[in-house]
Amino acid sequence: MRVRILFDEFFDKKFKVARISTYVLAGGDMLVKPSAIAYASALDFHDLTTQVCYTMYIQTTTPVRVREFAIGVRYRIVTVKPEKFFGLQTFITKDGMFRVTDPEKTIIDCLDKPIYGGGMDIIIEALEEYGTEEYDKEKLVRYALRMKSQSLIARLGYLCDYLGIDIEVPEPKLKGYVPLVPYLPKEGRRIRKWKIIDNYFPLFE
Repeated sequence: MRVRILFDEFFDKKFKVARISTYVLAGGDMLVKPSAIAYASALDFHDLTTQVCYTMYIQTTTPVRVREFAIGVRYRIVTVKPEKFFGLQTFITKDGMFRVTDPEKTIIDCLDKPIYGGGMDIIIEALEEYGTEEYDKEKLVRYALRMKSQSLIARLGYLCDYLGIDIEVPEPKLKGYVPLVPYLPKEGRRIRKWKIIDNYFPLFE
């Protein structure tokens, strides 16, 4: 596992107006182990969104009774199966060690559980930004397949098609259709290739 040592100058440059600190980043590891900064918080960390995330999302494999903590900042703990806890980067700072899901795993996690990604608009912004940069798109597909979720494959494939991202995503093996946004009504265009109900983009037409 690759480990990076980060200095104050990195955060002074990366997080203007000090919206986040090394202490806050390392705080998740004090709440639960193992842990990694994930979802919308990781999108923010990797500069894949222009939106500020005011909740620190922490991914873990450990079941917890209390899922939300407020210690100067709001932490939200999300428990996943052990096989979905991968794709992590480790950082060491003066305030402690912390792990963050890498850019590819962050996007895949957000498509797996869009409610923790800050909203579909932020997830789409992140995927669009990802598509314009020199990221490892083959790794993105490998991660998606590793999650063993056909609904996730459907969302990724449809959004990449819609945004014009050059990537080879296999067609999902689904008997029925799944909504692009799980927490919105299942009403909208049905995309046969991806077995998707587009219940998001028609809202803006």
